[in-house]
Amino acid sequence: MAFFALIYSQTASQNASSGVSRHAVKQPRSVAVVFRLILVFLLVICAVVPVFAQDAHWETLNTRVKNLYTRERYAEALPIAEELLQTAEEAWGPNDTRVAMSLQNLASIRSAQNDFAAAEPLAQHALKILEAAPSPEPRKVARALNTLASVYMTAGKLAEAESFAQRALQIQEKALLPDDPDLGETLAGLASLYQMQFKYAKYGEMEEYYKRAIAILEKANGPRDPLLATVLGDFARVYSMSGRDAQAVPLFAREVAIKELILGPDNPHVFLERCLLASAQSGAKQYADAEQTYKRIVISAQVQEGSDRDFRVSGFYDALGGVQHSEGKDAEAEDSSLRAVQIIQDTRGPQDPEIMAPLGQLARLYNDEKKYPQAEGTYKRLLAVTEKNDKPQSPRIVMTLDELIKVLSEQGKLAEAEPYYLRSIEFWDRRTQTAGAIAARERYAELLRKLNREPEAIAVDNQIKELRLEQQVAQMKDGDIADMKWGLVALEGAALQQGFGTAYSQAADSLADYATILRLKGRTEEAKNVAARAQSMREHGDYAGPESFAAWLIETADRMNLNSPGSVQHERVADSLENAAGLLGKVNRRTDASILDAKAKAMRAGVPAARP
Repeated sequence: MAFFALIYSQTASQNASSGVSRHAVKQPRSVAVVFRLILVFLLVICAVVPVFAQDAHWETLNTRVKNLYTRERYAEALPIAEELLQTAEEAWGPNDTRVAMSLQNLASIRSAQNDFAAAEPLAQHALKILEAAPSPEPRKVARALNTLASVYMTAGKLAEAESFAQRALQIQEKALLPDDPDLGETLAGLASLYQMQFKYAKYGEMEEYYKRAIAILEKANGPRDPLLATVLGDFARVYSMSGRDAQAVPLFAREVAIKELILGPDNPHVFLERCLLASAQSGAKQYADAEQTYKRIVISAQVQEGSDRDFRVSGFYDALGGVQHSEGKDAEAEDSSLRAVQIIQDTRGPQDPEIMAPLGQLARLYNDEKKYPQAEGTYKRLLAVTEKNDKPQSPRIVMTLDELIKVLSEQGKLAEAEPYYLRSIEFWDRRTQTAGAIAARERYAELLRKLNREPEAIAVDNQIKELRLEQQVAQMKDGDIADMKWGLVALEGAALQQGFGTAYSQAADSLADYATILRLKGRTEEAKNVAARAQSMREHGDYAGPESFAAWLIETADRMNLNSPGSVQHERVADSLENAAGLLGKVNRRTDASILDAKAKAMRAGVPAARP
């Protein structure tokens, strides 16, 4: 105000000295009016400037929060987000939309820090403010619902998250244009939720949502948008998990390129996505690309933090070697595999369990290259480490034994392989898995025959037969055993008609099998007698003990003979017994023959014969 007073006095003095008219001297009154208008304007400005300053301060804070959040610097973003909320509440009151936006920012940061208890009420409060507005804005309400969906999704509450996202989508499809970026974000979120819940019934919908979201976000935000990168990676996982690696590769590649620009090439999230890219490239048989990706991964893995860093570096050298082997670059593959082994050996020791994976890869590589001596040495080392670190029943032990047997066999070292055959048998016997025990013995019997040790091979064959009977017995009931017994009566009766010969020997073998079944069922005494009878048949002797053929045949006849003495059926049974007695006499089985003769005579005489 002093500045304008000075102007007034100077003007009056100048007018007086120059002799201007009194009309002219009256001008200071109009100047005073102008002065008052300017004063009012300045007062308005003084009132508005703080509001503009608050707006600018809030926008600055909001931008800083978003930038830090995008770069995953959540601890730095948190106090700024809290100041952002306080600024909005003080400037515009508790129900302003900017308060709701600030609440959503803070909820997102808390959620990223896995603090659901803090994040959820913040997101709910934001939604209530926006829904309670005099004229709720669909876009902002949908955004608040998506924030809630994100909070619930991060907490693993997927069904609730899907419900919020569905509500957001319904609002947006009614209120927004089909290429609106907000709609793209919601589509991507819903697709991700279907994916996380393994809702394969919605696979077509999931794929459609991802494709729409990518097209919308790329058009709206450009090809280097961080959200676009996340959506590309999620969609790539859908293809990768369903075996469509060739379609996953370009999506993973785009995602990695975007995130690398934003987060840096060695960021843990970039590192993870690059690993997924390499895996997809390998699955798609794009080995040259996979090799280059794994080489970059190895470099990045060496600067990653974590107690398992050396193990991870070794694992990636291992994977690199596998890809190089698939390309036919065996020298490079061998070098990578040796590095994988050496890293574990240098950092954890030669007997550390983590060395087993790279040793196995190196051994397989040597085997594929037909470098059998090197493969043999590596498999022996692997076996020693596995037996030291694993339990005796570990499948990795028998797998290594089998590989070692193959390598020794390729070199013609059959005698040296025998101990490993026996250890394989011992392994399967401990596991009580009959199929494995049979397969191991079959391989061993084959080895024994190659070594011209036929009697030992036959003994192993008998073990195999008994194991198979064990499998059979486990499924048998008492009625099945009785049916087998009557079947053996018919089999032996048919064999007697041919005398000594193949059929007779086969009947003896079947009896021996039956004796084994009885023993396995716990019928020890019965089994012992049947086994003795089978052995007597093999020796062409005369068996006179319990469970004889005569006893079985008479029991069968008694079951069949339902007619009274003198009937045609009665006479036919007696004839059959006499005929069997004659056949038994021809094979030196006089005891059975005399028993059957006595039974036939008793039947004809109508008197009971003594039971054998």
